[in-house]
Amino acid sequence: MAISERTEVSTAELFDGLRSHFGYQLKCELDFKSDQERINVNKNALKRILINLISNALKYNDKELAHVEVTLEDREREYAISVRDNGPGIPKDMHEQIFELFKVLRGQDRFGQQGNGIGLATVKSLVEAMNGEMRVNSEQGNGAEFSLGVFTKVCHWLKIYLQNSHINPCGH
Repeated sequence: MAISERTEVSTAELFDGLRSHFGYQLKCELDFKSDQERINVNKNALKRILINLISNALKYNDKELAHVEVTLEDREREYAISVRDNGPGIPKDMHEQIFELFKVLRGQDRFGQQGNGIGLATVKSLVEAMNGEMRVNSEQGNGAEFSLGVFTKVCHWLKIYLQNSHINPCGH
C-alpha cells in the first residue's frame, strides 16, 4: 500500500493496539481520546508515527510517573492529532533541529540508551508524505506536545487537483 492510500480505521482498535504495544512500560499513564469512531488514513503510517512519538515521550521523560496523552479530532478538513507528555520539554531553539536526521537532543534516555536521531526525522517525513503538517510546542521544563494535521481524503484530492491554479481549498 502506498503511503497516500487510505483505509477506514477504527480508532478504538488503533488505540488498543498502541496500549498493548506499550503495556510493558512501568510507571506510565497512557490516555487516548478521540471524537471519531472511525478515520480514513494510512493505518500503518499513522501507527508508526504514534509509536515513535509515544516511545520518545516515555523514553525521555524525567518524571517518576510518565504521562502521555494522545488526542485525535476531526476538524472538517483535517484530522488533528497530538501527543502530549509531562517530560522535561524541549528548548525553543531546538524545535526545528529535532526533526533533522541524526540530530539527538539528549545524550541518553531514561534507560541509559543513546538515541540515533532517526525517529523524529522519519515521523516528519511520514506526516509530509501523508500531505500533513507537523509542529512541536514545548518549553524547557514543561513537557512537549507534538501536533500533526493530516488532511482528509476529500481535501487531499481537491488540493492536488487545484495545485496548478495556486488555489488552496484547505486554507494551508
